[in-house]
Amino acid sequence: YGYTFPAVVKVGSAHAGVGKMKIHDHRQMSDFRSVLEMMPDEHCMVEPFIETQGDLRIQKIGDHYRAFKRLGLSGDWKTNTCTAIMDEIECIE
Repeated sequence: YGYTFPAVVKVGSAHAGVGKMKIHDHRQMSDFRSVLEMMPDEHCMVEPFIETQGDLRIQKIGDHYRAFKRLGLSGDWKTNTCTAIMDEIECIE
């Protein structure tokens, strides 16, 4: 991994925060890689961690679009796994 830290590693095809870890430095990445070697049939993806206050969800039903900003309440970096406040945002074409 040649990018900056922190980073997020994702193992397998799980969703909702399962199989994901936040890696803070090269030492933790080395430890993670040693564990990953025990799972040769799993795939792994690494990407830079982006600090954020929430995320956006876009919903399309037929020709109707809606957008929501989700703000996590727990302070956890996995914003899709915690209790959150959803605010609807106006969609402009």
